[in-house]
Amino acid sequence: MKSHAVMASKAFTMLVLAAVAVSCCAALDPTTYPIPKYTVDLDLAPYYRWQHIAKVYSTEIKQTLKFMNSFIPAEIRPQVDSLVNDIGLAVQTQLGVYASEMQGIADVVGIPHGDVVLVNLLYEITAKCTSTVAQHTDGTIYHGRNLDFGEGGAFTDFLRSIAIEVHFQRNGTTVYTGTTYSGYVGLPTATRPGYWSVSVDEVVEGPIYAALISALNGLMNPNAQLMTLLIRDIMENSTFSEAVQTLGYHDLVSPVFFIMGGVQPGEGVVITRARNKPIDFWWLDADHGLWYLVETNYDHWVPPPEYDDRLDPMNDCMNAMGQANLSVDNLYNCLSTPPVLNPLTTYTAIIINSQSYYRCNVRRCC
Repeated sequence: MKSHAVMASKAFTMLVLAAVAVSCCAALDPTTYPIPKYTVDLDLAPYYRWQHIAKVYSTEIKQTLKFMNSFIPAEIRPQVDSLVNDIGLAVQTQLGVYASEMQGIADVVGIPHGDVVLVNLLYEITAKCTSTVAQHTDGTIYHGRNLDFGEGGAFTDFLRSIAIEVHFQRNGTTVYTGTTYSGYVGLPTATRPGYWSVSVDEVVEGPIYAALISALNGLMNPNAQLMTLLIRDIMENSTFSEAVQTLGYHDLVSPVFFIMGGVQPGEGVVITRARNKPIDFWWLDADHGLWYLVETNYDHWVPPPEYDDRLDPMNDCMNAMGQANLSVDNLYNCLSTPPVLNPLTTYTAIIINSQSYYRCNVRRCC
């Protein structure tokens, strides 16, 4: 057993390191940037909902396609093209209103519908993230996440430039909010204020092109849904418990980790998903010491690989902070501790559903 003095010293050191990491990065290249905010009017016909955003980001949406195509080896390009063409014909029925939203974007940008569908597979194939849900001693639930995206370098920096915060409204009132990328109509991070929130962490499954082919094939399952579109399906009307059931059991195009937070004590869970079934539900249990959960991109019951260990530094910082000191700023600092904050991090979000609080910033550091 470590002495209380040693543990206190480690706690203090971790908090100092977190603060230094932020301040050092800021001194060289500020880590935190404002994120553009837009409104999507759900009272409009789906075809028109995103067109004002597509007009602003038309060039960038085309560039997203170029980046995605660059990840596909020449020898399998014909296979991908064939699948994209098939999907372009098939998704109108399968994706419903989202197909119409994508068509509206495609027509504004001047690209085929199937290419916008391809853009909307982006999160299914190339994202590494860190998410946490935690409960304060007063019962308040906090939800935080870093979205790490791309392969670093130009692509990741480009994704930072197209990250947007979207407020979805009916009758002029916001019913849910999320962060996504221009051209992408799904929500990898979202909150229904006063009810629940969710962040999506990808399951790492090999090279990008293999994950893309897998997702394209998965999309041909008429019962399956893209993970971030399923979130939109239920974001407007579902309670926390209803959302847990849907995200836990609905067929998906790709395997995934759903990290969810609610408003009541104990309403925090990591759902480990296969395409057609849940594998595990990992719940907050503050009464027995489990006051926070951290998920990256690997099953929580096995150690992360040494080359991609964001889990242990995040756990160390959370333990050093302590449950009673859980706050927006302290959670943000933990998410800013390298390598939790890393060259792939595109944005950081903090959510408190019970307070209708949503803070999101573009990040650039390290």
